[in-house]
Amino acid sequence: MPKKLTVIAGTPKRLVKSGSTQIVQAQKLIPHPKYKKGKSQKYDIGIVLMKDDLDLGGSAASIPLYNKAPVAGVECSIVGWGTVIQFGPLPDEVINGDVKILPDSFCRKQLGWSNSGMLCANDQTNTEVDSCQGDSGGPLICDNKVTGIVSFGTGCGEPDSAGIYTDVYHFREWINENSCPRTIYPIRTLLILMLQLQLAFLARVTGVS
Repeated sequence: MPKKLTVIAGTPKRLVKSGSTQIVQAQKLIPHPKYKKGKSQKYDIGIVLMKDDLDLGGSAASIPLYNKAPVAGVECSIVGWGTVIQFGPLPDEVINGDVKILPDSFCRKQLGWSNSGMLCANDQTNTEVDSCQGDSGGPLICDNKVTGIVSFGTGCGEPDSAGIYTDVYHFREWINENSCPRTIYPIRTLLILMLQLQLAFLARVTGVS
């Protein structure tokens, strides 16, 4: 766990501040108690409690969590500042791509993987659309709700493969128990992966809000 985490919202640029950029320090990081770094990808989820509220409206907005179990075929978007290709350069601005949630049978057959609390997704018509290095912790957004969190994968955009995501709905009770009680979707709470606590995804940069 990092000793210090900075949350940045309201800008599509990775390194350049703009007039709408907001910067807030984290007050507390809460990993899932069953997460075991370096030993398993299970329970790959955590919560960031921020010291101050973000100013919502305009360039930054909150986003609700998916409120039902995701099913295969649902169209979703991935968003992040990760590399465009495996081991490639990082983009200057946030990019997004469209994928679909895949059946568990695909995960088991093609990836040799099956794990409660996770889901897999890709674009089967264009397998190059995928999350990649630097996207870990970013959102899988379906129906304008955070449905998954980028966890891991086999390479980036590999044929007959898919990205693996933490299933947000599966952990809804733990999220609610450890989030600020002030609102259903508290401004001071960010849902993130434990692999890489670097991405804030409240910026409305892809038309998702």
